[in-house]
Parts: sequence; C-alpha cells; structure tokens
Amino acid sequence: KNGYIVKSKDIGDLGAKIENLIRNKDKIKKMGKISRSLSENMSWKKISNDFYKNFQELRWIGENQL
Repeated sequence: KNGYIVKSKDIGDLGAKIENLIRNKDKIKKMGKISRSLSENMSWKKISNDFYKNFQELRWIGENQL
C-alpha cells in the first residue's frame, strides 16, 4: 500500500489521513519505499509497449470474431 484514498470533498477524511501520516513516520517511509519500487519498474517505453501489445491483442480478437 503506497497511499490513501480520500473521500471526495471530505476535508475531515483528508485531515485524518494527513494526521495519521504525521503520527506515523514509519508508515511514510514504508509508503515511500513501495512507491519508489513501483516507479522503478515503470517507464514510458514499458507503458507504451504494454499498451501496444494490448491493442494488438484486442485487434486480433476483433478480427477473428467476424
């Protein structure tokens, strides 16, 4: 888990999440490490290659259902 989901337009929920982070420095470090790990496994090249591969698969499925 590398972050929080905050309820839309709920300042109390946002405040509670921020307060939780302020009180729990270890959680900040853990979330940061997870985020760093996720980002190191991503690049624009990988994202575009994955998108292209998925597009080709969908195109193949569409062509073979006719």
